[in-house]
Amino acid sequence: MDKFAEAKEHEPVDTPINPSLDLFNEDSPLLETPTTYQSLIGALIWLTCCTAPIISTSVNRLAQFMAAPRELHWSAAIRVLAYAHQHLNEMELEIGGGGLELRGYADADFAKDADRKSVSGYVFFIGFTTLSWASKKQKNVVLNSTHAEHNALVLSAKEALSLIQICAFFRARGGRPPPIKIHQDNLSCVAIAEKGQTSALTKHWDTEDLWLKEEIDDRKFVLEPVRSEHMLADVLTKPMDAAQLRYFFPFYTRCVNPVPPKVARMAGAGKLDKDAKKKFQKWHRAYMKQQRAPQRVILTVGVFL
Repeated sequence: MDKFAEAKEHEPVDTPINPSLDLFNEDSPLLETPTTYQSLIGALIWLTCCTAPIISTSVNRLAQFMAAPRELHWSAAIRVLAYAHQHLNEMELEIGGGGLELRGYADADFAKDADRKSVSGYVFFIGFTTLSWASKKQKNVVLNSTHAEHNALVLSAKEALSLIQICAFFRARGGRPPPIKIHQDNLSCVAIAEKGQTSALTKHWDTEDLWLKEEIDDRKFVLEPVRSEHMLADVLTKPMDAAQLRYFFPFYTRCVNPVPPKVARMAGAGKLDKDAKKKFQKWHRAYMKQQRAPQRVILTVGVFL
């Protein structure tokens, strides 16, 4: 922070980056000393990989302009650092609790940037601990959102294989580890991955996309559909406004079942109907059980690609 004093003096911000900011705007002047910008991005990448997955998308986007950064990129990077400084205590990852179930979420943001390349994101949890995460721009332009989601699923499956090997190494008992649940909110993507359905939509896909079905048939992964509003990897694919970010923030510091803030407030005021009250009570029991669970040392790995 001493090296980038501007971040200390920055006004309070509630998001790492402005979601409406056009980073491809060429009207902004080029920086005279790009090495300073590169040094700042390097520091943010280190922070992202170690303990701050919530800023991964912002850093991923800004890192694309390392060769010829502009003043708008510098201002945006300072804002990300200021956000990290202002929310430092909140971004501390919690370790332990929630058992040892390994589960993941994979998502993609389809063709939103000027180069029309999609962004993949995934996150894995072990119990309530954030274990591994990534935010990566896809290498090729794809023709539809299903293909973009499938690419993200393949990326997450590769990471899951390495996590399976790590978990097998630490298992006290022998035997094959159980399959990892990977959550996906695109039903077409799930159907193609599980059943290998081919059509005009998929016949041009690469062989690595077809590799996923073999791994699923081998019971290394289990795909589980999830509603888009509960897709925890969404925050790793695109910038979000303050309200969305506040919703996702707690799951990366202490992951619990999704309960919207409005429902929590209604529960506190006793305004929930019978069914909603039961759901909230179930969530609250799980949360309190997790709070009482003993702490465990868990390997936490951030991946920035």
